[in-house]
Amino acid sequence: MNHWLEIPVEQDRLKLTGIHPVGIPCDPHVTVAFFGRLTADQFVSVVRCVANVPSWCPEFRAKISGTGDFLLGTKHFAVALIDSWHLCRLRQEIEARLAPWGVRIDRTHGYQPHVTLCALRTPTLDRTVDFDVTEIHLCSKEKGKDADRQVFKLRPDPPGGVL
Repeated sequence: MNHWLEIPVEQDRLKLTGIHPVGIPCDPHVTVAFFGRLTADQFVSVVRCVANVPSWCPEFRAKISGTGDFLLGTKHFAVALIDSWHLCRLRQEIEARLAPWGVRIDRTHGYQPHVTLCALRTPTLDRTVDFDVTEIHLCSKEKGKDADRQVFKLRPDPPGGVL
């Protein structure tokens, strides 16, 4: 079973950019961290860490700022690029807080926040579009099954926030 953290992005926000994707996934999201397979103890550590995120991470705004693509194995993906200092900082903070429990974020390639679109009719944006980040999801998925999601709502303004 693979595990990851994601932030949902509303399909309507993607459409406002002028991107005309073919078959937007039913759950467009930005992957914050991919963990892959975790032991039961590691998974408990991830749940505890993510459950604590709302105490130090406020809601924030991110921007869909462009398009790009990448190759993973033999599969080619078109993506909407995300510009957000807060999102990169959130990832760094989660990574630092999980390190003492031996949980590592996959670093197969550099981290570039994005929403996977799969295929595009229009290769460029007509405009940039902001979107609000109000929750983070911890996802688990077994091959051939739908992903299970635990949703953690961010607070509008947590006391002593890190971001």
